[in-house]
Amino acid sequence: MKIETIKGGAIIDIKIGNQFLMDLQYVTVFLGMMQPPESTADILKKIESPEFNMDDLNDWERAMYTMLVLVTNIEKNAKEQGFTIEEDIPEQEISPESPE
Repeated sequence: MKIETIKGGAIIDIKIGNQFLMDLQYVTVFLGMMQPPESTADILKKIESPEFNMDDLNDWERAMYTMLVLVTNIEKNAKEQGFTIEEDIPEQEISPESPE
């Protein structure tokens, strides 16, 4: 049986709308809430370490790493392409603990 797969090393351009980015950010916050706050700090330390190795990550860390890379790169590209604005947002609206 043959299935179509993506070639190794391929870099794929996709277009992301604001709503989808907000959904990805929500998933990232949701993942963060699944573990104690220090777990997020720990994964950031691991990622920034010169010895960083994906094989050393547990399932939650791998999921969080994937979301952080995805969201960070989308936000970086949005800024570079002039799609960002600065807004004043009350802190309670951006806190993961705030009720919606």
